[in-house]
Amino acid sequence: MPDKNRLIIDVGTNSILALNAKISDGEISVISDVKVTTRLGEGLQKSGLLSKEAMKRTIKAIAEIFAKKNFDSATVIGTEAVRKATNKSDFLELIKKECGLEPVVISGESEARLSYYGAFYNLHIDKSDILLVDMGGGSTELIFGSGDNITDSLSVPIGAMILKDATSTDSLKEYSSFAEIVFAKELERFSQNSPGTLVATGGTITSAGAIYKKMTEFKGSEIHGMKLTAKILTEIGEKFENLGPGKRKSLIPFDPHRADLMLPGLGIFLTLLGIFKKDEIVISNGGLRYGAALRPELVVSC
Repeated sequence: MPDKNRLIIDVGTNSILALNAKISDGEISVISDVKVTTRLGEGLQKSGLLSKEAMKRTIKAIAEIFAKKNFDSATVIGTEAVRKATNKSDFLELIKKECGLEPVVISGESEARLSYYGAFYNLHIDKSDILLVDMGGGSTELIFGSGDNITDSLSVPIGAMILKDATSTDSLKEYSSFAEIVFAKELERFSQNSPGTLVATGGTITSAGAIYKKMTEFKGSEIHGMKLTAKILTEIGEKFENLGPGKRKSLIPFDPHRADLMLPGLGIFLTLLGIFKKDEIVISNGGLRYGAALRPELVVSC
């Protein structure tokens, strides 16, 4: 039987990530892997609702991906923004009406597990003692593991977009200070012993890698497995801060819509490097969509 094309759409708080791939014997052959910034969670922190404009943008992006018809099966996965929204049923019904299939809203625990398996696909590092940081717009998943075994996980309800909305000063120091308070409280039940390796996935860290490599067009394969130090992340953050909001898009030509979220996102990563006493972090271009493609049995509604 020939391999079938599997489409996985990860509907995040800030972006849609759509992986179209053939899966055979645990191997992924990527046909396309695209990102569209739709800001689904814009204003969610204050209103508790997905706005009509944000839903419209997101549905349009999903519909355009579906219109290509270059897949045999498809799964649409909702994460933090959809979980939190009091009007999520309206959004899910719109997807069903537009695309003809039932979206799956997964729990934070399932999101962490899928992100873990997907992040380490084709990532050649020592996996004996690791912490995966999967930071999105609405939440940050912390997954502790060894090899294929997850030893503990935590979903912290703060991401780049939520942090930006929660603070009044647009500065790396302010974002880091606020994030430190949130994570220190959430991590009270964990041992503060530093893991062997920190690995990160999500739009902020992959964008930071692309910015460091001076990319004008994003190429995920070129930053997968790349290491960034706290010093480099701080320097990138300072460049965004020094330019001011109006000119930051020039620093991120491959995804200018993300420009205003880079500072809060970098603030979170610098905070976590400090908490776990690490100086560098490994970038993964994988994540939830890859995990869902490899382990579809784990994509279960919460």
